[in-house]
Amino acid sequence: MGLTARDSGGGDFSPAPEGTHLATCVAVIDLGTQYTEKWKKQQHRVLLGWELDTDEKRDDGAPFIVWKRHTVSLHKKAGLRRDLEAWRGRQFTDAELEGFDLKNILGKPCIIGITHVTREGTTYTNVASVAALPKRMEAPKATTKTILFDVDAPDMDVFNGFGDKLKEQIQASAEWKDRDGGGGNRGIDEPPPPTDDDPIPF
Repeated sequence: MGLTARDSGGGDFSPAPEGTHLATCVAVIDLGTQYTEKWKKQQHRVLLGWELDTDEKRDDGAPFIVWKRHTVSLHKKAGLRRDLEAWRGRQFTDAELEGFDLKNILGKPCIIGITHVTREGTTYTNVASVAALPKRMEAPKATTKTILFDVDAPDMDVFNGFGDKLKEQIQASAEWKDRDGGGGNRGIDEPPPPTDDDPIPF
């Protein structure tokens, strides 16, 4: 779908510029249930991508796209919930906490805070914050075609456009391994599946 997903700061391109930028969500990629070394357990993960609205471009002239992985959870301490509430400009209601469809953030504008992290001589892009646009501020116009990937119902044309490392991570998920055998049980505590008619304030 016109976008090859990579790790933030990876490849041969310079990292996205630090600072605060207007941005648009252009990718919601379901990574499925992954083993998380930090917490020593299986967690449902998602990769979000934003195109930055800046005059600075990648070395090849393409717009910068920054990435952030999240555990799919709306627990009060979850990073995803924190970012979504900051992005929406208000907290979730009890009804919304019963299920929020992440596809609804695709194509939505926000303000992204970018910092750099250097490890072993390589500089990586870090999405430090996500916030709502101020009222009356004009939303940026993204040029990247959006990507929505659901590991439970994979679009193979989209999958085949991913980089090898991202493909390998998705293929390691419980959902991918079980997709030909009647599905799998994530085995983790997550909110109920989101409903299609759940109202959102974006």
